[in-house]
Amino acid sequence: MNRQFLIGIVTLFFSLNESSFSQVSVDFRHRTSLESPLRSIYSINGDFSMIGNTNLTLQNYGDNLMNDGMMVFVDVDSDPSTFNSSSAFLEFSKENGANSSCTKVLFAGLYWSGRGPSDIIFNNSNNGVNRQFDKRKLKIKGPGQQNYIELEALDNEIRYPESLNDELGLFVGFKEVTTLVRDWGEGEYTVADIGLLEGTNYHYGGWGMVIVYENPLMKKRDVSVFDGYAFVRGQGSNSFDIPVSGFSAADVGEVKVKLGVMAGEGDVGASGDYLAIETGINTNNFERLSHGGNDNNNFFNSSIYTGVNSRNPYLKNNTGMDISVFELDNQGNRLIQNNQTSTKFQYGSDWDVYVIYNITMAIDANDVKAETMHEFLTKNGEPVENEIPEVNPGDTLEILTTIKNKGDIAIDKTRIEIPLPQWVGFLNAEPNLIFNEKSNGNYYLVDDENQEKYIGWEIGELPVPEDSEDVLGTFKYSLVITEVCDELVLICNNELSIDGLLYGENSLTQTSLDPIPFIQGYSQSTECMNLPIGEPLVFMLELDEFLNDNCGINFENLEIQVCVPPDNNLMVSEFSNSFPAGSLFYLNPPIDPDEPFYIESQYVPMPTNKLTLYTKFTPEAECYREFKVVSSEIVIEPVVINTNSCEEAGENEIGVLVSGGVQPYSYVWDDFSNATSPTLKAIEAGEYRVTVTDSLGCSVQGVVSLPEPSPFSFEILELESNLELDCDEEGLGSIVIDVEGENSPFVVDIVEEYEDDFPYTGQILLTEGGRHQITNLPGGTFSLYLKDSKECVISKMVEIEEVVQLDRQVSFSYYSDSYISNQVLYQNTEIQFISEVDLSEGLTYYWDFGNGQESNQRNPLFQYNEKGQYLIKLIVRDEFGCEISFEELIEINESFLRVPTAFSPSGDNINDYFFPVFSRVSNIQFWVFNRWGELFFFTDDPSSKGWDGNHNGQKVPNGRYAYKLIYTDMNGIEKQEKGGFSLIR
Repeated sequence: MNRQFLIGIVTLFFSLNESSFSQVSVDFRHRTSLESPLRSIYSINGDFSMIGNTNLTLQNYGDNLMNDGMMVFVDVDSDPSTFNSSSAFLEFSKENGANSSCTKVLFAGLYWSGRGPSDIIFNNSNNGVNRQFDKRKLKIKGPGQQNYIELEALDNEIRYPESLNDELGLFVGFKEVTTLVRDWGEGEYTVADIGLLEGTNYHYGGWGMVIVYENPLMKKRDVSVFDGYAFVRGQGSNSFDIPVSGFSAADVGEVKVKLGVMAGEGDVGASGDYLAIETGINTNNFERLSHGGNDNNNFFNSSIYTGVNSRNPYLKNNTGMDISVFELDNQGNRLIQNNQTSTKFQYGSDWDVYVIYNITMAIDANDVKAETMHEFLTKNGEPVENEIPEVNPGDTLEILTTIKNKGDIAIDKTRIEIPLPQWVGFLNAEPNLIFNEKSNGNYYLVDDENQEKYIGWEIGELPVPEDSEDVLGTFKYSLVITEVCDELVLICNNELSIDGLLYGENSLTQTSLDPIPFIQGYSQSTECMNLPIGEPLVFMLELDEFLNDNCGINFENLEIQVCVPPDNNLMVSEFSNSFPAGSLFYLNPPIDPDEPFYIESQYVPMPTNKLTLYTKFTPEAECYREFKVVSSEIVIEPVVINTNSCEEAGENEIGVLVSGGVQPYSYVWDDFSNATSPTLKAIEAGEYRVTVTDSLGCSVQGVVSLPEPSPFSFEILELESNLELDCDEEGLGSIVIDVEGENSPFVVDIVEEYEDDFPYTGQILLTEGGRHQITNLPGGTFSLYLKDSKECVISKMVEIEEVVQLDRQVSFSYYSDSYISNQVLYQNTEIQFISEVDLSEGLTYYWDFGNGQESNQRNPLFQYNEKGQYLIKLIVRDEFGCEISFEELIEINESFLRVPTAFSPSGDNINDYFFPVFSRVSNIQFWVFNRWGELFFFTDDPSSKGWDGNHNGQKVPNGRYAYKLIYTDMNGIEKQEKGGFSLIR
């Protein structure tokens, strides 16, 4: 379906009976976006959504209670800095499979309403915290945002009564948030710190948001947003009308109507208020409306009925906040008929008080859908593929525009306009109306004195084809980029943007279409596949090289060095030759036409070393350039090359390093010859003055001093050094030196001599003279080379004597009678310890037995009186004091008994009997049982071989068996053990 506006706008106004008590303090009008202030109706493939919530609720909440009780803040954001907050989720429609990532927000308006103190700005306290509140301000944050943004109503919109007796003090605020919602998208929106007050004086407050959006996959609708301030106090059967006109309902089929309403202070317990719509056209017969959250005799009942979106808190009774979005029951088109262009709403109240401040409508509409696509064909006659290339001055561009009618309605008086900048020339065009055999229409170029320049093509009627993809016309045209320097310098963004608009009239309603922008293709992204891309063709211009080579102009980070006079007043002619003749110069960006300017014969003040200026090349130019003038600051750095070698006379050379200014530089020295070279050579110590001048004539003087050479030496302090290494394998030597010299820092290089394989080398930095220690040196002979900052080098040699380390391996062994038989050591039994060393000559021994006892014997005999674990340590020293050690942990037992975990009575004389192994125990009693407790074997003979795996003369099977053991240890204490074991044959 294709559609148009009947009169270009939808009109909404209030018609009031004289006897009613109602006050429209702010007329209801179209709310348009600041981005498109002339677009009063959104004739789109799309829809609108409403979200919102309450920021006040009853302290003792009830679904059917009014706000005459104690009202307290709602605060859901877990932010201690806010007094009140609530949230709601925004979800875009998925109609016809629309992907929300391809949905574009066209308008978003934030409303807030409430009743509090009479003052607009007032102090509020909460939990001991005092804050200033302003009814015109609030805070908002959207999906993914951590911090709030503070918003303020523009021009005090919509209304803030100055007294509680004036419309009961019900205030309504508004702020457009289109850019924010477009950036943030779907998700949770939280609004905080509305100018509200807790208390019992019929307080209420909250917020609502209406969002208009489009998606090419959605149905065609006319969406209109109205707002104002209509205060209603019911006093009988009075009613008030709201006529609405300018939409264009669908010409065939069912017409669906969606309505959104925002109001404040409607009470759940106050019935008799209503909202109605006229049935048909001029019937004066009204049908009351309702939705799933109210009834037709209590429309404004503190309900928030906005669809499936969630909110926090989610209350049924929102104590004064009404936000409703619902479909009208238009069965049989009894409310809105096909092709209907106007209707009326009616509202009233028996005794309830409320304020209506937003009405939003979406009506299924006729679908007018022309599509104009432009594409780049050739550059300088060469076909262009894929990406648009850069273009240069003098290039010719060929562009093709293709026109289709994808709607259901023909378009009359069709024409296209393609705006051009003044520096782009029009060469020719080839129009082709495929559906018209008699005419291809008329094209023309408009280029008037007001700088308006565009190509026009008058097409006439654009019919509806059998196939919506049929091309109805093409317009191929050629352009050329100027090579005129005075025109090129006016281009500030190095960009050429070619776009266009299609104009026409709806053939059914004879109303003008919204201008339809050109598209440049279809999206190939997986999310928005084949959706039109409504963007201009953008060509990047490569101007810098052309301007530099052909016009002598270079604006790339332009800084012009100048020589500033002592009075800091700079003549414009010092830098104006870098720009076209007749250029104007400004101290501030010349946005205002009356901004003062300078010409080349005038002076500009330059109080600092760098001054930012702006230039326009002609008084009429819309574009300006920024550049900087910089004081030519010549910086000289003295350079002394002293070739004296450690107090020995040599050749001296001095000079200066020059930076800044404008090369080339000239030099004049005050030596005996007034030299003009950058350096002086073969001179005596002393001071020399030089004057350096750059090509701009700026000069600077400097002094270079050539000092006398200073003494330089160092000594090795042997008594404070460690030149003999001990037997510690980690021990390293050190050398202490005493340095005398002024030319710090110093560098010491340490080189080991007479070592061919892996000689030691090292280097340390000394920041000053005096005593310094060189550490971590191995044994050997070293040369120390000391170098100062003037490259003077002196050296000395020193030796660090190294003692040969003890190169032996040490360990020990031990035995006793019990250890030989059972690998067990007992208390009160002598143990023989035997040292084991590779060589034994010239060695001394030290034994530590772990119980405080020691020995110096080579192989001591020792016994322990108590059981336990003891760490035995043996240290062996040679005649140099070098030592090596060995240690081992032993265990001393008072007695020994061990029961095997398995045996194998197979007759091979290996592990054929099951019996404990023991020593120093007596009175043994030993039992063997099967798993059911049946006795298989018993003995109290300590010399018994044990159980042979038979019972009653029969071999028992493999498996698990149990034992019990009672014995007396060496201290006369009876002990008992139980356990299990395995029989394996």
